[in-house]
Amino acid sequence: MAIRKAQIFFGSNGTAAHLFYEPSNGAASDLVDAAVLDVIFPGLPHTPYFHELEKLVTAERAVMYIHYPGSWYSSGVFTPESCRNTVSEVVQLLQQGRVTDVYTGVEIRVSPKETVFVGNSFGGYLVYQGEHPHKRVLLAPLLVVNPEEATHPDTKKVLQKVSSSIREYPKSIFNVYRGISDPQWESFINDPASEKLLSRENAEVFVGEQDTLITTAYVADSLEGRSQYKLTTCPCGHDFQALYLAYVGNSDRK
Repeated sequence: MAIRKAQIFFGSNGTAAHLFYEPSNGAASDLVDAAVLDVIFPGLPHTPYFHELEKLVTAERAVMYIHYPGSWYSSGVFTPESCRNTVSEVVQLLQQGRVTDVYTGVEIRVSPKETVFVGNSFGGYLVYQGEHPHKRVLLAPLLVVNPEEATHPDTKKVLQKVSSSIREYPKSIFNVYRGISDPQWESFINDPASEKLLSRENAEVFVGEQDTLITTAYVADSLEGRSQYKLTTCPCGHDFQALYLAYVGNSDRK
């Protein structure tokens, strides 16, 4: 059956998302009733190749791919605060149980049996820290932001990489991230005292064995004593597609 795609806008910050799903046999095209809806909060700089996202969809699994405010297909301004607010805005959207495709005007009912918040890299930080009732799956996640909490050399290397990457965005993809020069990013990088990692339960973490940035040592340094988590390593690097498929494979075997 053909995979359907819808673009939606929601919240007060200009957040956008693309919803990919396969209607059930005999079901109307305006109903998402898959067993699982994975809401993907991407890393930076994410590139939304729709043909790749469509490959993630099955009759049992739908995908909602988030575009943070001020990035890609969204409106608004890309700041740390607008990114954090995206999590609560998605929660409110799903509670409504309906979304509207901005291109067709069709109202789509969203009623999966389970919703999972999947955070990749920077998105992993948002999914982990954000308040929501859904299962947390973290793919090569950014976790520790406060350098005072870092005890392992791998953690310090992650912080340095995040800092240098964000500083380079205005030179390369400024139009993709509208607001990346906002002073809030300077504070996020240089004065992250308010970014202490929270305590969470039952997060699932997937890390590439060849990832030289987000390593198992980094995850342990970040989460020890703060979270009950299950760590799975995969034969890949910092690769969203490979890590996501590993998570799906684990889920299907349960």
